[in-house]
Amino acid sequence: KINKAFKDNCTAYLNMEKRIATITLGNQDVDNKRAFFTITLRNDQGITDEISILESVGNDYGKSMFQLMNTAYLSNSNIKITRCELNKVAGASISYK
Repeated sequence: KINKAFKDNCTAYLNMEKRIATITLGNQDVDNKRAFFTITLRNDQGITDEISILESVGNDYGKSMFQLMNTAYLSNSNIKITRCELNKVAGASISYK
């Protein structure tokens, strides 16, 4: 069974450079051993809505994206969403400032 609770709102944050406030694992497809995750970003008004990541941590692309997001979070670096597919994050870059 799939439990879906995430917003498809990537395009609202496309090409914005922000810091990650939270990384959340939660959308799970237990039968296929997949877990999806979201991020929230810090902005001037506080924290953004959750932003869905395209792939789960159950494949190499998803694992790499999770590592990129985790690196940005732990180093307090800026992240920039560079590409959206299906209104979920499909590409990102980080930069330390």
